[in-house]
Amino acid sequence: MDMTEPAVTVEPVVTIGLSATELAERMLEWGKLKAELDELQSTIESAVLLLGKTQDVGNVRVTYSNGRRTFDYKTAGESVDKEIIADNTVTTTSTNWKQVCKDAGIKEDYIPYTQSDPSASIKIIKEKKALAGVPAKVSSATFTPAKDMGSLF
Repeated sequence: MDMTEPAVTVEPVVTIGLSATELAERMLEWGKLKAELDELQSTIESAVLLLGKTQDVGNVRVTYSNGRRTFDYKTAGESVDKEIIADNTVTTTSTNWKQVCKDAGIKEDYIPYTQSDPSASIKIIKEKKALAGVPAKVSSATFTPAKDMGSLF
């Protein structure tokens, strides 16, 4: 295997044509609608929490979750007879394949990989609170061209 030439080439991405003004208008429109929808979502989720039951209306489902229990078996089991612990102790071996490739000098261009569809994220940056150094919370949505292109036209 020749490890001097890259195995994969990347083609440029084709973009949807919007003028700077059109893009800015669409971004501002999205920001306003997103804020309204976030408020509505919060109201609906609060109501479902009070009901304590999943709600379905039309094509909308708000799922209620009672929370997930996580058992701390280690804390409970540490106090038992040492023989029981020994009988249930197993040793596993794992291989650091990334380090194997690095130590073998295999270049990244020759390591098989998968590539997800390109995507773009949009978010609203909320007003910063009075506390300095505390990052503002953000809301985001992801646009994946392969899935979402049809809905734009």
